[in-house]
Amino acid sequence: MLAAKASVEAMNIYIDESGTFSGIGRSLRPSVVGGLVVPDSVQSDLFAAYASIRDGRTEDHGEVKGRQLSERQVALVINTLRQFSVIFEVTAIDLGLHTIEGIEFHRNDQAEVFKRNMETAIHQSMRDDLFKLGRELEKFPLQLYVQSVANFDLIHRMFSHAILYFAQRIPEELRAFNWVIDAKDRANPITSWERWWSTVIPAMIQSKSEHDPWVMLKGADYSYFQHFETGCPEWAFPGVGPPQDPKPINVKKLLSENFRFSDEAEPGLELVDVLTNALRRALTGNLREEGWDKLPCLMVHRPQHYFELISLQYIASRRLPYDRVASAFQRGGRSMIYA
Repeated sequence: MLAAKASVEAMNIYIDESGTFSGIGRSLRPSVVGGLVVPDSVQSDLFAAYASIRDGRTEDHGEVKGRQLSERQVALVINTLRQFSVIFEVTAIDLGLHTIEGIEFHRNDQAEVFKRNMETAIHQSMRDDLFKLGRELEKFPLQLYVQSVANFDLIHRMFSHAILYFAQRIPEELRAFNWVIDAKDRANPITSWERWWSTVIPAMIQSKSEHDPWVMLKGADYSYFQHFETGCPEWAFPGVGPPQDPKPINVKKLLSENFRFSDEAEPGLELVDVLTNALRRALTGNLREEGWDKLPCLMVHRPQHYFELISLQYIASRRLPYDRVASAFQRGGRSMIYA
């Protein structure tokens, strides 16, 4: 039986990727990054239920891998998760729709944003950090840059949905957040990309949340979340005042209090691996519908597709081979508003 890792009592968030994030301009094959949000109050029961169906599954060095599971096995995992108050979020990108020049332009433009912000930052330490980040970004490999952007999009949306969803249902879970990220390199778990992930993404999300605050619902219980609220952060720039309602959030604190990369087999990472691979396999035509058709039931309902297909350059509208699969992710999701 697979043992769960000990963690601080918190809302648990597991993140994994599927796909190579490469092949710019070649055949259409989306790469995806997924996140599974598991409240601490249900985690033990969920992991016990997963352990009961895990035994005998195909394993890779002691770890269950979603890419190796059959439609029946994937469906069993999804149906097990449906019994619990968890939510799944996904960001996808298809580099077959992109050009090298388009992604380089996007990367270099973001580097210029760092430089412009450096000129107006109040504190010298922030100016130094922004200069360093801008220089690093200009040299960042395109594959890792795309992964960073996809992770940024995923994390920002997961914050928005998880806080609103659980403030109505299990508000005490918002007292802390426990982040577990699948390590990219098992021989060297903390790679340069992972250092960049843990340094830059919090700053990017903090900046976006100051200008575009997350929705807060009147009547929901945010009392356990208040210690993440902050005044105008020290990195803020002149002329950028904090919004009054809702109050700005200290994203760095929210992301870094309980944060780790893991290169070990553990149930939360196995579960998000199965789900993330299921979506990618569905999009690439490598998983029949009976394997993934209940996957939208783990996602928050919204008018648009439940997963985000992002682009880093202008892409003319066109029919895509996975349009039919994408259209299935517009129904059956979990209601955001708790009745």
